[in-house]
Amino acid sequence: MPTVFNEWHWEVTRRCNLRCFHCITTCGEAPEDEMSTEAAILATRRMAELGCTRLMITGGEPLVREDIFTIIKTCKKRGMELGLLTNGLTVNRYVVSELSSLLGSIGVSLDGAVERTHDAIRGKGSFKKACRAISHFSKTLPVSAYIAVSSNN
Repeated sequence: MPTVFNEWHWEVTRRCNLRCFHCITTCGEAPEDEMSTEAAILATRRMAELGCTRLMITGGEPLVREDIFTIIKTCKKRGMELGLLTNGLTVNRYVVSELSSLLGSIGVSLDGAVERTHDAIRGKGSFKKACRAISHFSKTLPVSAYIAVSSNN
């Protein structure tokens, strides 16, 4: 089979620890039919069979999945270059340490240049946590800011 599908973006969950008013996927609580770990591992095999060599893991918030490191490690073993998009809320030293050896890049959602703007869009306290995540990750990985541009920012 030709490898025409080499770059993928995968929404591994619709769960999210924020309630952003601009969310296009209406993320929030876990849907009843969220993919199990076993199904996610099978999905990574199928992606690799279809020629996936670069994968951006998104959500919802992918770091709320308890099995996210298992999924990421499986993708890495399949030879995929990996990136991840996070809102930064749950990023700590352990998360940075684990992901730095597995990912080629990290994206952090940042919807304002100042706390007041970002927090009005994403929720109180989220700007400081996003900035902290950017600071921690920038020591080990290329970091991109993902911005949903609107009249609010």
